[in-house]
Amino acid sequence: MSDIYAVVQNGVVTNLVVWDGKSEFKSEKADIVKCVGDVGIGWSYDGKKFIKPSLKPDVVTPQDELVS
Repeated sequence: MSDIYAVVQNGVVTNLVVWDGKSEFKSEKADIVKCVGDVGIGWSYDGKKFIKPSLKPDVVTPQDELVS
């Protein structure tokens, strides 16, 4: 039976794959972590749990307010 695994690069989920967890699958540039619950591309992984990205937009200061 196969499960869903997250491909994690630099603490960020970059892909999701279906894998049996047994056959050879290596990556020198990423970690492969079994997903438990909802996980998606763009989520963070702190080594213990997946963290959903914030849905709040970044606050951007208009350029005319930066130059005064």
